[in-house]
Amino acid sequence: MISMMRIRIDEAGDFNYHDETRLSISVVAGIVIPDQSWDAVEQFVRARQSDWDMTELKAGEMDDAQLMEVAELVIAENLTVAASATDSHIFTADSQALWRERQLAVVTAAAARSRRAVEDKQVAERVARVQRRTRTERHIKQPNYLQYGILMPWLVSHLLSTSLLVYRTMAPENDSWLMDIVIDERPGADPGKAGDLLRDSVEAIFASDDRTALRMPSEWPSNHPFKIKNTDPEVDTISVRQVLAGGINPGVSHDDAGLQLADYVAHLVFALLRDPNDQGAQRAWRALVRAPRVMPMQDGRLIRVMAWPGEHMTEADKLRYERLVPART
Repeated sequence: MISMMRIRIDEAGDFNYHDETRLSISVVAGIVIPDQSWDAVEQFVRARQSDWDMTELKAGEMDDAQLMEVAELVIAENLTVAASATDSHIFTADSQALWRERQLAVVTAAAARSRRAVEDKQVAERVARVQRRTRTERHIKQPNYLQYGILMPWLVSHLLSTSLLVYRTMAPENDSWLMDIVIDERPGADPGKAGDLLRDSVEAIFASDDRTALRMPSEWPSNHPFKIKNTDPEVDTISVRQVLAGGINPGVSHDDAGLQLADYVAHLVFALLRDPNDQGAQRAWRALVRAPRVMPMQDGRLIRVMAWPGEHMTEADKLRYERLVPART
């Protein structure tokens, strides 16, 4: 049986932080759907499109009962969700420019240490593109860099780890351990396809920052198929390059039921960050957390909150993210 993990990613909010007069909130969220649940997800989405008279399931158009019904599907099918987020108060456009400079320096240094980056022509060309594109907003505008260069790599890494840890008991002989990753690209994004920038940069980002290392099930033996297939002989560790051998593909949410669920997760997080009085989003999110279907980050937080180190957070800023933590019962 050849099966795979289907990872779907979407975004919600405003990624343009150049208008300093208003609060902009950005969310990138994803969902992991193992093969055995894919048919149920597709059947649910198609049925609700008909029942709710929607050409595609958009969480922003759902009422409270509909939001809860989708949460119940995620729980019933044991799907797992995750998100990364930030806003213009804690991660300004100026701070993102500094982040870009620092990331470029780290990636460049990592490439200089890598034998493959010197000997493999394709890798060398990819590194050169990352260096050229990352350098200025002329090549990658601030909103696109925030989504694809900052928020997305963390989320991809976390979702990959999630697929390994949550579904670790799947029999190795019955699973191919392939990762099928599809991203709902942002309209007008530069470069035109969401996967282009990620395919060029994500390996370099992962290789140069051990905080994005994949978390492996401790009980897996050294001869587990996933380890054999994805171990990089150059560094004797799991290689993101090989894990992502199938590519990171742009998708259209209308045609992909998983992307519609990713949109749903992104909407819940964005709605809670934007509006403390959104009772429908609160109820659905808390159901997911308590199931539990939200995979915590390594530091125990429910989502990755990206901020420039040392950025001052007001009490209002802190409260905005505390909304994502359900009250104790």
